[in-house]
Amino acid sequence: MKRMAVAVASLALCIFALPRQAQAMIEFCPAMLNRDPVGAPDPKGPLPAAALYGFDLSALGPRSLESATLAFDTTAGWYTVKVPAVAITEKLRHYTSAVARFVRRDWVSPTMYVRFPAPLKISHAWVFDAQVTGDGFGWEAKGEVRCSPPAGARTRVPHGRNDSGLDPKLDPKDEDALWLAPGPASIVLDAQPAKALETTSCMHPFRPATVGYVAQLTYPKVLEPENPSGVTVVELAINRDGSLADAWIWAPSGYDAFDEAALATARASRYTKARSYCATVPGLYLFKATFDSK
Repeated sequence: MKRMAVAVASLALCIFALPRQAQAMIEFCPAMLNRDPVGAPDPKGPLPAAALYGFDLSALGPRSLESATLAFDTTAGWYTVKVPAVAITEKLRHYTSAVARFVRRDWVSPTMYVRFPAPLKISHAWVFDAQVTGDGFGWEAKGEVRCSPPAGARTRVPHGRNDSGLDPKLDPKDEDALWLAPGPASIVLDAQPAKALETTSCMHPFRPATVGYVAQLTYPKVLEPENPSGVTVVELAINRDGSLADAWIWAPSGYDAFDEAALATARASRYTKARSYCATVPGLYLFKATFDSK
């Protein structure tokens, strides 16, 4: 009997740089923040407190960032930092799974750094507002855009530590090594103390989106003679009301029929809305479909 399974990974606003081959992708902010403490020695261990964090900004397509404000909710209080104008440009990333190798296009800024007055841990961090030009998602016409915080805490960046727990795996040479110390020409920005930008006064201030109803995942008949196994990872854009804005392939299985079945299942499933700082928020998530021939 063939076994199929699906799962949704709660990685809101953590997965970036999707291929744009005839896929209708959705963005909820003109840029997304990836960060890591500088000098963290063990990518699998707990994140240490640090006074210096490496970060970059990513998006689902190329653009020029004219300005941005980053928000940091930390163990030492709230901070903000202003990011200067910078280009978000293409970067190719190579992935390998048990059955497929593929290259995905990413769009990412150069690595920059934020310096805090003393070592601390970041509970939540995100692009608070941003203004961009030259994008293909309509952000330029909106001017400065205020962005929602992600739902739930994130402990690692997927392109900075290569330990997202997903198949396929990123080639280490394509990682964004945000934990490495800055060079002489690196941009180092000083974080400024700020008043609380959001509230956690409700009983459950954070809740990632989850699957409320999982549609039936069917093994494609066209593959039954060959009887292969495979895994497809679909990215979901979930609106703040829990409805599905769209879905597209984040990682192909190597079989078009598996990918099409995974997409159909993801689109037919139903999701619960996410919450961050006591308010419902939109976000990007992963839907993993496993096709087992056994």
